[in-house]
Amino acid sequence: MDPKRAGPSTHIDHETQDVISSETSESLKDRKTQPVDVIIRACKTTELDVLRQLAYETFDQAFRFMNTAETMDKYLKAAFNRDRLQKELSSPRCGFFFMYTDGELSGYLKLNEAPEQSDLNDPDSIELERIYVRKEFQGRGLGKTLITYAMQIARQKGKRYVWLGVWERNDKAIAFYRDMGFVVAGRHDFQMGDEIQHDLIMKRLLEDASVPPMLCENISKKT
Repeated sequence: MDPKRAGPSTHIDHETQDVISSETSESLKDRKTQPVDVIIRACKTTELDVLRQLAYETFDQAFRFMNTAETMDKYLKAAFNRDRLQKELSSPRCGFFFMYTDGELSGYLKLNEAPEQSDLNDPDSIELERIYVRKEFQGRGLGKTLITYAMQIARQKGKRYVWLGVWERNDKAIAFYRDMGFVVAGRHDFQMGDEIQHDLIMKRLLEDASVPPMLCENISKKT
């Protein structure tokens, strides 16, 4: 597979895993100090069009201002093609997860196991291929919540580490991942339209991470 940007013996379970949180810690408060309720659940195959719209919107928000319109439009058309997304959503080695904040769809997560990873394809790892929070929900610590959830899934599956690719020019994201315990472990090329960009590969060893307990339930299949 082509490298992707966050940005084997097991598979991404098609059972829905929910995280329900009513925490009032600083990481889950908005700037008005109001607590938020967060639910993370697996995206269902019937929600393909919702996923496509969200993926397109959040990637565009994150990177359009850093690229030419031509480069962005070409990448978005290819990366979020409906048939391509449908294939990924149906794969047992890929998992898409929706995040809801106070009842509204606020972001999503995509995790890959080997051999469906964009690089490395190490059965001992999970790739955090995409992690995005909609613009209006940023600043509430929701990115940390998504990474925490990804770590929990990886631990449940007996993985040794989680890895991701991040654009070398995206200083804000790199700093965020460092704060979350990731370290630079390599590089790879990233095809953005007709342009070749360069991503850092960052890893986080699970034994080095302290992940707070969360409430998880398998409640329904994602079909």
